[in-house]
Amino acid sequence: MYRRWNDLRLVNPHATTMIAIGGWNEGSDKYSNMVSNAASRKTFVDSVVKFLTEQNFDGLDVDWEYPGMQAVGDADRKPGKDTDKANYIALLKELHEAFKPHGFVLSAAVSAGKPTIDRAYDIKAMNQYLDFINIMTYDFHGGWEQKTAHNAPLHPLPGDVELDKEFTIEFAVDYWLKSGADPKKIVMGMPLYGRTFTLADPNQHDIGAKAVGKGGQAGPITRLIGTLGYNEICQYLKSGYKVYRNDIQKIPYAVSGDQWIGFDDEQSIK
Repeated sequence: MYRRWNDLRLVNPHATTMIAIGGWNEGSDKYSNMVSNAASRKTFVDSVVKFLTEQNFDGLDVDWEYPGMQAVGDADRKPGKDTDKANYIALLKELHEAFKPHGFVLSAAVSAGKPTIDRAYDIKAMNQYLDFINIMTYDFHGGWEQKTAHNAPLHPLPGDVELDKEFTIEFAVDYWLKSGADPKKIVMGMPLYGRTFTLADPNQHDIGAKAVGKGGQAGPITRLIGTLGYNEICQYLKSGYKVYRNDIQKIPYAVSGDQWIGFDDEQSIK
């Protein structure tokens, strides 16, 4: 798989191929422990340089979710070690310095939620060591909630309060910029999948409608409750799902019976 990915440079010689480490299901505790002392950070940095060199990658994306939070596996995040914030910067600095002789690219996937941003990141310091800052402007809402909402709304709805007002692409990107992120390094994430819900009442399907369970029915390919791949969504749209659009949040959603899908398409991404 690595070879096939890197061979894309044969098609586009200007392409940069990178590999990511981390993700939600990786938890946080293992990274918190690794960055806690210089020796374990060095072991990690040395192993990354060796791996990138041997596998012919151009760089690494650090997807630690999240500094300052604790979790094993895909458990909910809870406040963790305060020292993670500084130790995370130490790791990025050491990776940056180790990457220089090789010309490797260093980026990080970062939270789009204000409470986590405030706890996890020294944004001005990150500017010094990262080539790109990939803001995860998606998964703002999903089947873990008991009302329908879009995965990645661009703007808040009138009357939104508290986190609903903050959990938008507009707020997240603006907050990173206002907090000192270099605009030339910001990459806004776009979800090429959908979050789904099961409606409590099929006749009530607006955004904010009551939902039950832990999401919509699993798809035939991804087989995950609450999530559908874009390929599955396209199949459902052809089968008769009705598409609605919210002109304020600039997003589509589709409904069939008690199944509700929030997704992005060509129009919403433009």
